[in-house]
Amino acid sequence: MKAQLDKKSSLTIQILEIVIWLLFACGMFFKCMYLQSGTGLNTAVTDPSINFRMAIVTIASVLIITGAILLFSNKRRYILLMIVDILLSVLLMFDIIYFRYYKNVLTVPCIAQLGLVGSTGDSISSLFKLNDLVFFADIIPLVIILVMICLARGNKLFVKLKLNVRLAISLLLIAVGTVTMVWFNDGIGKGVFRFDNNYPVKRMGVFYSHCQDVGQFFTNIVFGDKSLNDDEISQITDFLRDPLRNTENTANGYTGTQAGKNLVIIQLEAIQNFLLFSEINGHEVTPNLNRLANESLYFKNTFFQIAGGNTSDAEFVINNSLYPAGKGSVYFLHPSNRYHSLPLIMKNEGYKTIAAHANDADFWNRRVMYGNIGFDNYYIDEDYDLDEIVGWGLSDVSFFRQTLDKLKGEDPFYAFLITLSSHHPYAMFNNYEFDTGKYEGTMMGNYLKASHYLDKSIGAFFEQLKEDGLDKDTLVVIVGDHFGMTKDDFGMVADYLGVPDNPYEWIMNQEVPLIIHGDGIEPAVIEKICAQVDIMPTIANLMGLDSPYTLGKDLLSDLEGYAVLRDGTVITDEYIWLVRNDTLYAYESGEELDYRLFSEEIQKFQNELAISDLVLYKNAFEKIKLAD
Repeated sequence: MKAQLDKKSSLTIQILEIVIWLLFACGMFFKCMYLQSGTGLNTAVTDPSINFRMAIVTIASVLIITGAILLFSNKRRYILLMIVDILLSVLLMFDIIYFRYYKNVLTVPCIAQLGLVGSTGDSISSLFKLNDLVFFADIIPLVIILVMICLARGNKLFVKLKLNVRLAISLLLIAVGTVTMVWFNDGIGKGVFRFDNNYPVKRMGVFYSHCQDVGQFFTNIVFGDKSLNDDEISQITDFLRDPLRNTENTANGYTGTQAGKNLVIIQLEAIQNFLLFSEINGHEVTPNLNRLANESLYFKNTFFQIAGGNTSDAEFVINNSLYPAGKGSVYFLHPSNRYHSLPLIMKNEGYKTIAAHANDADFWNRRVMYGNIGFDNYYIDEDYDLDEIVGWGLSDVSFFRQTLDKLKGEDPFYAFLITLSSHHPYAMFNNYEFDTGKYEGTMMGNYLKASHYLDKSIGAFFEQLKEDGLDKDTLVVIVGDHFGMTKDDFGMVADYLGVPDNPYEWIMNQEVPLIIHGDGIEPAVIEKICAQVDIMPTIANLMGLDSPYTLGKDLLSDLEGYAVLRDGTVITDEYIWLVRNDTLYAYESGEELDYRLFSEEIQKFQNELAISDLVLYKNAFEKIKLAD
């Protein structure tokens, strides 16, 4: 009888052992599918015609993880299983939250940016959804089964498996998973999608993507060859020496008209172009920006080009006319590179160069980066009287007033000013007096209020500029840094604009305002497609400066207008190649086109990203000097 009970107990334990491993594997697969769907990378995860490869590779990844747990642990395998389960669940949850804001899953270079989490806590918490608790839904059942195993063994949980059985199972799982993953690998990361960090996630699953990212980090960043070969030097120099891009060949009626003036660039936090000339309940959201757009050069089709560095990426692109790093922030990854930046050019012309942002000096590693690219002074929160707090810190109205006071007597100067108040998630503006109608109390309503407040601060800035007698002698460039409403919130934007909520309308509204205002500049609306990388060469042309190391183009020249985004998306006045959903759209109508019609041209445009990556990752400007 006792033997029968022992046999029954042993069978129960074996069944429970199988159940716990199946629960772990199935739970992990389900979490991955939730991430694929929750990010919007794979909306129809159950559709085998679209997601078969991704699902199979995800299963293979889970098999490898499961096999590895068994391979590296025996007696305490349950403890390792629980630790791995919790760690991977936390990783997946961070992936989906990070994606909702940055539109990328986490990468190794992002680790250097974890210190920013404390400062962005409110923004991050606003992106968490109750459904995300699904990442930990298997924890309680796993604990219950472990308790059952412990009771079945007479309060003895840790029992060794036979070595040959454990090795056979673990090696089989790893072998099957590895062969499957290799079999289904179709050269991911090559061709037209090679600049899209999300493509491996979409095509091969999140675990594959993370493994690939770790491999690339050590291959390219840690152990990568930083020397430039002849072919790479030729690629860079040929691009920079292109006669069509040379300022001597593209001189125009604007060239040098603003020479000798002060320069102020105002980078607007989270202000998108659709806000300009829009109204809510009969009131303009941005009346001051609207007025300036009518009195200045207004580039109405300007796209932002940020990656994992958000605001810092915009700063980098504007001041260097290079693209940001593909993963992480260039401010953390390449702060000591040699750059031919706008502040360095201005400094060599005798200008005092100043950056100002009423925030922590080390946020985005600005203290280090700013010094390297040529800013003489960097004003931070400690340099201001925090007399009025709005949003994240010092109000933009007070920030502008105090900064202009600091600029008195510094002629000639270049001042790069970054606003702060209108930072996501805008909840601080809930009680701000601006009627947002049906959007009152929503993210969209608070965004409209934050934008209206920032616009008010711009109006105050120009009033003081005139009072200080600087308006005639100062070229002012106003540009947005990045999106204000995330992809997940675009439904509210679409409703506000009265357009469909679809990928075409979403990309069409990823524009930021770009206004160039200066005495003697005739107002004009520029329809040309452009991007932040074009701002530096355009300013250089207006001020009569030479900028031969820029990847952008002078927007006032006859050069073709286009925009290349960091993920490889290409936008021209004829079409939009949207990498996010592998679709080519007609620019005007949104009609889907055949990619093959423009594939060669698209890859030519994308080559700019490859050139910029060479410059960044190999510090090329330290080793290349163009002939005078």
